[in-house]
Amino acid sequence: MIKWERLKKLAKEISGMDVEIYASTDVADEIISMVGIKENGRVDILLNMNRVKSADMAKQAIAHEITHAMMMANTHGPEFKEQLIVVENEVRRRYEA
Repeated sequence: MIKWERLKKLAKEISGMDVEIYASTDVADEIISMVGIKENGRVDILLNMNRVKSADMAKQAIAHEITHAMMMANTHGPEFKEQLIVVENEVRRRYEA
């Protein structure tokens, strides 16, 4: 079972941003998740439920997208990858707490 409320809460805590998580099956197959940042600063994360099938996959996708939001980056360069490892570890740690 995926603990969605816990994921949302920890995404907000880790990023320091207002985060909303949406799920849909009406997403292109090559997309696992995506993020958008609204003018009011809210972070919207969309998960492709055709691809996100487990708690581990949900944790990875949400960590990935909040890292994009925190860094305000669209690319996956070395700094992003380094920060993503930190965020993924924190998401895993807090999710299991």
